[in-house]
Amino acid sequence: MEDDTAEKRLRSLMAETPIAEFEAREATRHSSALAQYQIELESSIKELELEQDSLLDRLAGELLPSDNNPSENSPSENAGVKSE
Repeated sequence: MEDDTAEKRLRSLMAETPIAEFEAREATRHSSALAQYQIELESSIKELELEQDSLLDRLAGELLPSDNNPSENSPSENAGVKSE
């Protein structure tokens, strides 16, 4: 996109016509709008990734057994295991 904008600016300088100048301004405006939109999309993606990470952490916490679960290391599981 930047190449197109630079090319139209150069044409504008070479041609010195109102149409070429108009095309150069339009290309610059379009390029700026696309650059701003790209920045907004990147920001939105980062926010969504953070939200996704948070939700995945929460889901993993709900699925994994907690340390306070009394069924872990119950006597029946340890039966027959000698402790040193």
